[in-house]
Amino acid sequence: MQANPLEAQVGAEVEIQGAHWPAGQTVHIKIARPDEVEALPADPQRPDLSTVKIDNKGNFKKKVKIPAGLGWENGGEAAIVVHTESYGHLAVTSINVVPLPPTATPVPPPTEPPPPEQPSAEPPSSEQAPAQ
Repeated sequence: MQANPLEAQVGAEVEIQGAHWPAGQTVHIKIARPDEVEALPADPQRPDLSTVKIDNKGNFKKKVKIPAGLGWENGGEAAIVVHTESYGHLAVTSINVVPLPPTATPVPPPTEPPPPEQPSAEPPSSEQAPAQ
């Protein structure tokens, strides 16, 4: 089994292809940390990236996306695991998930302070009560 490219970011597509698999069966494609691979058969809750039916020559090819929201945003080594329904056939290949670049926080442009208040040209009003 092969993966191409061997480096990808979250959201990027990776093509997975294999040969010499049982014709007509469906394979499941998963992504896991390398130390999680052995536990996959006991973890039916682990979602598939995709499934694909094996052709009559025992070959398959499928593009999958590196998923967001599962901790891959920081990158790291990933195991691409392909298996038949019963895990009777299983293959693993490694890819490197490249960290996403940090998102820049937009900095607002500097603003000019308002001009100081100008004194009024009108004379002050004399609405004071006359002195008694």
